[in-house]
Amino acid sequence: YAELLSQYPDSHIERKHGNKYTEWVAVRMRQFLEEFGQATDSAQLKKPLFCLDTEFKSIGVNPGTTADMTVATILSVLIEEFLTNINTDKSSARFCSNQTKN
Repeated sequence: YAELLSQYPDSHIERKHGNKYTEWVAVRMRQFLEEFGQATDSAQLKKPLFCLDTEFKSIGVNPGTTADMTVATILSVLIEEFLTNINTDKSSARFCSNQTKN
């Protein structure tokens, strides 16, 4: 999400504000990535993310399109993994039940 916002303008922000905040958002997200991009502990990110969110809200910036696309992508991957696991489990069960009949 941060990587996307650091490189690509969010269409929701641009519809609302034009390109007024395009570079500002990209710079802020690059700064965030430089400081916290290698963080492995989610607790370490809680305060900086809250502060960044507060900063965005204070000027009425809401990167909603990028957020929606990020969530949709994560959900798609999770659904795909879930369905793959179900199919794998069914195949294994079918194979095992065939083995016991012989």
